[in-house]
Amino acid sequence: MEIFTDIKRSSEALESIYSKSEIRQIFRVFWEEKVGVSKARSILNTWESIPNENLIDWKQFIEQLLLGVPYQYALGFCYFCGHRIFVDQRVLIPRPETEELVHYILDKIPESGTGLDFGTGSGAIAIALKSKRQKWTFHAVDVSEGACTIAKHNARINEVQVELHCLDALKDDFHELPNLDLIVSNPPYIPQIHHSTMDALVVDHEPRIALFVPDDDPFVFYRRIAEVASIKLNAGGLVAVEIHYDGAKGVVDCFSSPIFTNVEIKTDINGHERFVFARKC
Repeated sequence: MEIFTDIKRSSEALESIYSKSEIRQIFRVFWEEKVGVSKARSILNTWESIPNENLIDWKQFIEQLLLGVPYQYALGFCYFCGHRIFVDQRVLIPRPETEELVHYILDKIPESGTGLDFGTGSGAIAIALKSKRQKWTFHAVDVSEGACTIAKHNARINEVQVELHCLDALKDDFHELPNLDLIVSNPPYIPQIHHSTMDALVVDHEPRIALFVPDDDPFVFYRRIAEVASIKLNAGGLVAVEIHYDGAKGVVDCFSSPIFTNVEIKTDINGHERFVFARKC
């Protein structure tokens, strides 16, 4: 595989995977990381050759991209709500839609309380919320030991305190956790049937355990969240979940019990039904 040593040819080689605007954004992030903002601007604006001291890193980076590795994994990080989040193939890459979920939650919760990130992955949601609600205590759970390791690392580098618990949220109980004022989750929600139609960047590299649910039980995580909320959530506490774009009715049904009120659906920036919120009576 030829790995190009100039910006222009590297860009052209990637156009079968990314749009031109995406390529420029990816390159900008790489070079700002390596040489700073002003030098990165010079490199990208002049299409100049790669500086020798950065050539090995550049070749490795482009090689990963040409192999179809998502650029966030190739970089080793992404940004979420302004926070640098370390990511690798043990965790899902945080999405812009999930940033919207964080903003919705911040508009709905008070200045102090106790929250749980159910299925935390990289820890991005808990970290973003904790940074804006410093009087809150945040707990986070995930079944993957690798994800818990990454979430702990991300909390540390972002200088926020998040209590991590490695457990199977579908099977284990939550007796060690305190009562809660918020349960937030971006759980697996894509029916397995959609696998063959999805972008290879996603299905070939991101952890399937964080993406897919059985076709015959697509709301399994939402039912469990409702069950945990019925036990652990304080009166007036908030449930906030991200959902599949065509799954709103099924998720709302999970919170149709009389113990929940103010169940509402919110759309994302693209107009898709993407979030469900509910209050504990």
